[in-house]
Amino acid sequence: MKQPHGSERRVHPRYDYCARCSLTIAEQLKIIGKVANISRGGVYVALDYHCPESFHSMPMQLIFSADEDSEPIVIEAECRVARADNGGLGLVFSKLNSNAINRLIDLIEDA
Repeated sequence: MKQPHGSERRVHPRYDYCARCSLTIAEQLKIIGKVANISRGGVYVALDYHCPESFHSMPMQLIFSADEDSEPIVIEAECRVARADNGGLGLVFSKLNSNAINRLIDLIEDA
């Protein structure tokens, strides 16, 4: 397993991760991006364009695949935007069900 990186203020260590993803916000806006790092607490999604600030507090569904041949991994959660910059969104998960948590743990262990 790779070593975690990031600030010590984080509750969960984050790991580099690369996967194409779609982020559906409030069932209104679908954004295609790339998961750049992952932790039990959230993900950073790299985007080609800025996500409107009005969507930052809305429920989100994240879907991504580890590679082109794998089954999509559906992570459905309410998220909040912890950080938004020109490169993408840092998302914090909330209300993850146990299945989603187990899938995240498996991904992190394989990262």
